[in-house]
Amino acid sequence: MQLFRSFVLCFYDIALWNNFQTLKKLASGYVKSLKLFFGFPKYSSVIAMLMQLRLPNFDTVLHNAKASFCARLKCVMNRLFDALGLH
Repeated sequence: MQLFRSFVLCFYDIALWNNFQTLKKLASGYVKSLKLFFGFPKYSSVIAMLMQLRLPNFDTVLHNAKASFCARLKCVMNRLFDALGLH
């Protein structure tokens, strides 16, 4: 579980991605990697699998990344950000 959390759940800069098709493919890859990594059958329930493993779904991972990015952005002290009204 620790290996999965360390290597699969760290989507760097995902909060900046806006392409819906790319995010859809990434979400599909997230589910496929869960099933492959933990040995679940191909047609097993994704919700049941996530609940059993106590892992977030892809939408939650994306939301948390965006919330974290916005929180870090508010802490930046930069004149350019102040001039653009990004705080």
